[in-house]
Order: sequence, then C-alpha cells, then structure tokens
Amino acid sequence: MPGEGDTLLSLIAFKLLDSNANCYAKRWLSGSYAQYLYPKASLATPRISEFMERLGREETKRAFFDAYTPYLKGIPEVSENVLIDSTGLPNDIHFEYTQVNNHNGVISREARLIYVVERNTGLPVYFRYVAGNIVDVITLRVTINHLRAQDMDVKHGILDVGYCSEKNINDLYDNGIPFLIRLPNNALAKSLIKEHCKGVRSTEYLFQYGDRL
Repeated sequence: MPGEGDTLLSLIAFKLLDSNANCYAKRWLSGSYAQYLYPKASLATPRISEFMERLGREETKRAFFDAYTPYLKGIPEVSENVLIDSTGLPNDIHFEYTQVNNHNGVISREARLIYVVERNTGLPVYFRYVAGNIVDVITLRVTINHLRAQDMDVKHGILDVGYCSEKNINDLYDNGIPFLIRLPNNALAKSLIKEHCKGVRSTEYLFQYGDRL
C-alpha cells in the first residue's frame, strides 16, 4: 500500500494509546505528537473505512507476505519451529466471516483468527481469518499448506488442544512434522495417564494458572 504508511502507523499508535472508536482518531491525532511523526495520515472517518477495506484485501495480505517472509528468514534466531493457535474475534459486523460460535459453552458472534508464531523469537509467521463457526480441528492442513506455499517448511509444531484429532495427527506424521499437542480430557487421555503416569493426579503436582488448576 505505497504512500499510506503514515495512515497505517498513526492508526496503530491510536489503537495502542486510546480505547476509543475510530471516529475519534482524527481528533486524537490533532492533539498528539503523532501528527508530526505521520504528517500524511488521513484519519477522517470515511477515509479510515476505505483504508481498512484496502488493508483487508487478499492481494494486500499476499503482497505483505511476499515481502515479509524473506525478511523473517533472514533473522539468524528464526527457525522453522512454530506455535499454531487461533482466537475468536467477537463482533457484530455484517459480513460473511461473522458467525455464531460455541466455545466451551459460551455462545458468541465472531470471526476466527488463526495465528502462527516462530517459537524462538515469538515473531509472527502467518495469519489468516476464517468464519467464526469454523472449528480449529479442520483448519490445520490448510494452514500448513499455506506456510509451505510461502516457503516456510515447518520443522516442528506446537499446537493447541483444539487441533487434536486422529486425522490431523496422521497428517502431521505423513508430512514428517514432529509435534507437541495436549490431548483433550477424553477416554484416550485418561487411559494413557492411568497406564503410563501413575500418580500424576496427586495433589503435589497441582499448579494454578489463572483461575484454573
């Protein structure tokens, strides 16, 4: 998006520093030092909407990755070991990606963001958005194929429990990708714990993470 860097960077600064809606961005800029850093920023409300539409285009995302992936691979600390997860983006926008999702009994209207980061540095490697009613378990193969299409040959994957299925595990084995994944608390997990990890449920191993044990 040549020539629109000031708009992008000023919007990022606005989102980091202010919790208001985009309609207040222009007023925020007029009272911020950012107006001197980004003098060509166009933050009138209609212009922001047009800018966001251009930013969200598929061709913009592809152009970004064409430039970003070679830069990323040039960083010495970056490996091809990745972490894959997704998160819901609740919203009431009237477009095809906003759908009803049931996550652990919580119903919401959302789109879903699939995100891949490099393990050593935490740098983002890849992202894509899908409809909110798409479950994680059916997105893994496409994500790996997209990574390889942009010349990121995954060597090792750490995945959230939402990606755990027999099909995905077989795909990972077939593609020669070592992986670490948490099993859901199902019959298989319970039988493996009972057979191989006697005593693991002892209270001495309890650890509090947030409001969970």
